[in-house]
Order: sequence, then structure tokens, then C-alpha cells
Amino acid sequence: EYIGSPGKRSQFKLFVKDVKYIAKYNIHLVTCVEGGKNLIKFFWNKDPDVSELIVGKTMIVTGFVKEQSVSKFSKCKETVINRVKITESAWHW
Repeated sequence: EYIGSPGKRSQFKLFVKDVKYIAKYNIHLVTCVEGGKNLIKFFWNKDPDVSELIVGKTMIVTGFVKEQSVSKFSKCKETVINRVKITESAWHW
């Protein structure tokens, strides 16, 4: 399902499923799951290091809900956030 409200800043507890580097734009696409079922994606371009974004890690982030739509790739509902700030990260809770 979609989470958050479009245009509003929210806090999310996310499990990182995948991080893909997109060389053309020098950016990382981070795919996460919230609540074990809800897809959230965001782009990460903070240099020099993305060591905080490790697949299999859980983290708490804040971000603005940019878009909620059905992915043309996975055919699943997903929420896209931007202006992301990692507020806490841990290996597990």
C-alpha cells in the first residue's frame, strides 16, 4: 500500500532491499520495504559515501512523499520520497 501523504514530510522505518548505482546520473536508487510489505524508493546522491545504505539493514529516515503510483516495472504500489535524511540506522530492531 501507499504510505504517507503526498507533499508531506514523514518518518519511515525502512528495511533496505536493494541499492543500484545509476552511473549515467551518478546516483543510487534505494529500494526499501516498510512494515514488511510496502515499497518505498528514493534516490541518494550524497557524496562521498553510501556506506549507511547497506542491503539488509534497517534504518529510520525522514523524507517528503513525492509520488505514489503503481510501478511500471513491478506492477506494485510504491511510494517515492525525496529530501531524505537518515535519522537512525541499525542492523536490527
